[in-house]
Amino acid sequence: MLHHGFWNFVVLSGILAKSFSLDKTDLITTNTDCTISEDPLPLTKVDKYHPPLNIVINSPKLKTKKGSNIKDIVVRYNFRKGDYEKLYQLLREADWTSLYNETDINLTVKKFYKFIFQIFDECIPKQKVKGKSSKYPVWYTKEIKDKLKYKQKLFTKLKETLLDYNLRHEFRNLRKDIKTKIKLAHTQYIEGIQQDISYKPNVKYSNDEEIVNLFAKYFKSNYDSLNSSVNSNPVSDYAQLGSLNIKDITENEVENAIKKINVRAAAGTDGIPGYIIVGCVELLL
Repeated sequence: MLHHGFWNFVVLSGILAKSFSLDKTDLITTNTDCTISEDPLPLTKVDKYHPPLNIVINSPKLKTKKGSNIKDIVVRYNFRKGDYEKLYQLLREADWTSLYNETDINLTVKKFYKFIFQIFDECIPKQKVKGKSSKYPVWYTKEIKDKLKYKQKLFTKLKETLLDYNLRHEFRNLRKDIKTKIKLAHTQYIEGIQQDISYKPNVKYSNDEEIVNLFAKYFKSNYDSLNSSVNSNPVSDYAQLGSLNIKDITENEVENAIKKINVRAAAGTDGIPGYIIVGCVELLL
């Protein structure tokens, strides 16, 4: 069933499929023509059923324009150059009536942010910032990255001098060393997260994206194997219970909570720095 489903996908999508026979089980799918042959001089230990292959793809040369990597450019508010006198004035004169008339809390929040960002557009200039992108996982050390770059150089040399057995031996040892170091670095990274969560929850995490990613990786590494099925019967047994009443939150409580915001911490998911919220607390309440 799976075989037929995959083959239908290949046919319908117009992808070319080539099988590497010689009693092997490898299938190569591509949207262009290619030449396949078994590598006569493999660099690693050969798997009996999945030998190393030489695949030559006939692809036209692609031209890329300078500055075409748009995904690395992020547009953000430059709060350092903001006109805060105008910001305070617009917030003081703002009409929040439409927010109080809204009954859906989610729509209220969307309207609030839309209103705030409209004011920011008039007072805070924007700047283009090159986004932080890396092809390496966060636990890769500088040593690992340097060894990977050197490994790529060795691989390039090997393609030119396949019969250089000293070079092949160096490549194999380097590859083995890199795999060992990556495994060790990942283990130390996970252990570091566990210790920080237990003993230093506020020291390391000042960036909201980093917080989310680190927690996601930690829980994924520990709970991936658990059964995710949920028994809803116990929940349905209590479905007829009365509603939960939440005590009213006073304006003073909100003001005190805002004043406790750490103004030195990184901005949250909305991109608004803490010092902006603290500085405008009287105008927002």
